[in-house]
Amino acid sequence: MSRILTVGPSPFNNTAESKIHADILRHFKHQSVAASVWHHVSDYYMPDAKGKFYFDNCNCQLFVLEEDKVASLYEQMKAFNPNVLISIGDYDDSVFPAAIKKMYPTLFQWIGIICPKSVPFNDKFKDAINYLDYAFLTSAFNEFKEFCDVDAEYLPYRPNLNAQPEYDLADCLRISAISKNSQQSNIAVLMKTVEQFAQTHKIKCYLHTNVDDKGDYDIHQLHEECSSIDLPVEFVSFYSGISDEELMRRIAASDTFVDCSMSSATGLSAYEAAYLGNIPIATNTGGLKDLFDNCEDVQSCLMDGVNFFDNKEGVMKIISQNELYNKLMLHYKLWENDPDKFVAIKQKMHCLASGLISNNFGNRIEEKMEILMKNNKQQLTIDSIGIS
Repeated sequence: MSRILTVGPSPFNNTAESKIHADILRHFKHQSVAASVWHHVSDYYMPDAKGKFYFDNCNCQLFVLEEDKVASLYEQMKAFNPNVLISIGDYDDSVFPAAIKKMYPTLFQWIGIICPKSVPFNDKFKDAINYLDYAFLTSAFNEFKEFCDVDAEYLPYRPNLNAQPEYDLADCLRISAISKNSQQSNIAVLMKTVEQFAQTHKIKCYLHTNVDDKGDYDIHQLHEECSSIDLPVEFVSFYSGISDEELMRRIAASDTFVDCSMSSATGLSAYEAAYLGNIPIATNTGGLKDLFDNCEDVQSCLMDGVNFFDNKEGVMKIISQNELYNKLMLHYKLWENDPDKFVAIKQKMHCLASGLISNNFGNRIEEKMEILMKNNKQQLTIDSIGIS
């Protein structure tokens, strides 16, 4: 049996990468598995009486990474002694696992679940990435194969959902914008555009963000200024606020979902909204573009935006108020003038998202892990008898 150590953001959190981490732990729960995590809020998700953290019903022990991630991960690996390391994160998150792989290249197999938020990839991370034994990419960034020498494949993340869509229309166009999986979400443009649109059209908008850092947004001021937008009492954070189940109910009771992310590694929120019968308006980037490539009804609702470089020198997108306003108008006119067609597209979005659901994510990672482990054992056997 393999000893698997996963490395990534805490599986208790709401973000897409945390959800991937959680699903990986659940998939391998019958094997010997542990997790090294960051962004874990220890005073909210508290340890047991012995001071140890465990996730869900997986009996999986969590090791919280310290500020010096290399030294912290190294100590955890010595304690757990894994022969497989599975990392979850953007490509720059490969730096500290790579430092250990560099020291012990054959001691463990390293599989990376790469969630690339922007391209082009920064060359300063190329050496670290090249220590991967295999990579899975949640977005179809072909640039990855040109960037490094690592074998990789596109494996989109599409979790199964228990919530059900609602198709009945109301006396206004209901809009939801749930940015729980994107900290950089053009939120100011979204709010200004919705406020402007609401002055002359019958709409309701529910907005929920993932921002909870003091100083980023004054929620009391937003409540006063944004009379057309239904805001929660508190923003979603890593460890408090509205539950995921309640978010799904909010989305299911909407008609149009807006995702103005500057980048998208998975398109997870838009995928959830499509499954729940929402017609999306989304930035034409990463996982958002991948999700709706094969749906003609929403091609006109992908927004291109203006490119700029982020701190990793990757391209992000800033959308314009005019473009978002025009997309909202397309939805509004269809809702107002042809409600039957509008409902038919809502149903089509649910069917599209349902068709993408599979158990392939964990299964495919396990298949590749077994192949890598088998090849590594053969290599070690050859080395041990002196064959070069």
